[in-house]
Amino acid sequence: MHQNDLLNIIVLSCALSLIGCGDDAHTETSSNPGTASENAAPQAESVAGGGEIAPSTDGETGQVDDSAQTGLGETSDESALDPEDTESDMESAVPDIAEILEGDPRFSEVLELVNIIGLLDAMRGPGPFTVFVPVNDAVLSLPDSTMERVRGETAFLHQFILAHVAEGDHSADSLLDRNAIEMIGGEVEIELMSDGDVRIGGADVLEADIQARNGRVHALGQVIPVPSDSAHGDGSE
Repeated sequence: MHQNDLLNIIVLSCALSLIGCGDDAHTETSSNPGTASENAAPQAESVAGGGEIAPSTDGETGQVDDSAQTGLGETSDESALDPEDTESDMESAVPDIAEILEGDPRFSEVLELVNIIGLLDAMRGPGPFTVFVPVNDAVLSLPDSTMERVRGETAFLHQFILAHVAEGDHSADSLLDRNAIEMIGGEVEIELMSDGDVRIGGADVLEADIQARNGRVHALGQVIPVPSDSAHGDGSE
């Protein structure tokens, strides 16, 4: 046998040996199909034992399912804002007549008088009421004799306050074509001036239509005389 022939036989034998080793490795892997399952088993045990759960995915797209991750489903229609609730919230933001008296420093004198006879809570009622409120300067400019009666006679103070309060919601525009308005304390004259302004019981309207939840307020520059006593000079004169 020639030396070259012997070398060829050795090379061929080595090649066959390498092929045999590859087949053995493939056969070993195929003969142990439980290996992958065994590797996955610890992950399953971790889930069962309270470990972290990976979010589910969409089988078709492979995208993460946010509802599985957050636990939130579709938003219910009930979560939408109720128009009635919104309207109620807006109404509650408007002050009532009592709150206007409490919040406006121009009305502190009248607020004090209203509190003396306990009528402030009545001005929180549903109404509607229209209150013609003299500003502080108008109250303080009353004659001493009138102020003594206002502060000293409960019945007269009631008449004084109720001469400025009307039932119903009366805007300034609604008063333009009227000669009088019926206050709870009696009828009061309405006078339309040449410049277009309105006087209520001889009092100038400084600010009209201060809107309240239960009516409205008009600010006056003078006090409306108590109807039963106006003929005797008591009031703003």
